[in-house]
Amino acid sequence: MEELTTVVSLLSENSGLLAGGSVAALVLWVLKSVPNEQIQNLVSTFFFGIGRTMTLGLSKWKFTKGTWNQVIEPWLIDLVDNVVGGAVKGFIDGLRVDND
Repeated sequence: MEELTTVVSLLSENSGLLAGGSVAALVLWVLKSVPNEQIQNLVSTFFFGIGRTMTLGLSKWKFTKGTWNQVIEPWLIDLVDNVVGGAVKGFIDGLRVDND
């Protein structure tokens, strides 16, 4: 009877650890099941649409029509590429630093 009490006591004292481990295993299983290429294509298509809508709209809007294509757009593209592209590349390189 004492062994049963010890097992029950062990389970009750570590129930948070057991639940956390089970949740972590479930999260890992879900993350492995995610189709990364499909997510990348969805995000890429979405942001392509935003960029296309923005550039086509601003190149036709009467207030920006004359300066958008020659002045603003090339500068904005370089700014977004350098800031966002650099941030994403640096973040990914930082995540991979322990894999070398």
